Amino acid sequence: MHITTREFVNNPEQATHNSQTEPVIITRGGKPRSVLLSYDSYLAIQQPQSKVETLFDCFAAGDPAVADIELNIPPRSTAQRPPVSFGSDRSEG
Repeated sequence: MHITTREFVNNPEQATHNSQTEPVIITRGGKPRSVLLSYDSYLAIQQPQSKVETLFDCFAAGDPAVADIELNIPPRSTAQRPPVSFGSDRSEG
């Protein structure tokens, strides 16, 4: 929800009430200047976000019903591949 600074000054109770269900963006000159949040929303964004150390940790934190699925991923080939030519061998014509 967006309201102007003037609307906020004229009716702060309504803005506070609306902020309980969604953030209220207060604009000045048509540009966002402030955001009014419920206290619960504020606390939620203040909580430190857990840092995922590895891709395994990211997937391990998911649904426990699929946590034990084993994937059969074949090892990478060790065969030597031919070198890649980037066109430096082409003759100009």
